[in-house]
Amino acid sequence: MSAPCLRVHHYRKKGERLAFPAGATLDLKMELPGEKNAIEARAEVVRMADPEVERVHGIGARFVWFRGADERRFDEFMDRAVIDSSSAHPV
Repeated sequence: MSAPCLRVHHYRKKGERLAFPAGATLDLKMELPGEKNAIEARAEVVRMADPEVERVHGIGARFVWFRGADERRFDEFMDRAVIDSSSAHPV
């Protein structure tokens, strides 16, 4: 079983990927499937992938703040995602 992963749409400026250096703060609004209200959170970038070495674009970030009960809602969503992925059987 792999860890759950959130894919974030990359916003581009003139065809280039935006860089988020370690320590940058990201204010997030996440609309999750099956949820009526968006989850609001803040994350801190801890690393940025090196596409020449890792062959992927992306960042690693840790959540540092959630609005109200949004952390509980996010945790419950991620728990469901792990259960759903662990019950899938490859063909």
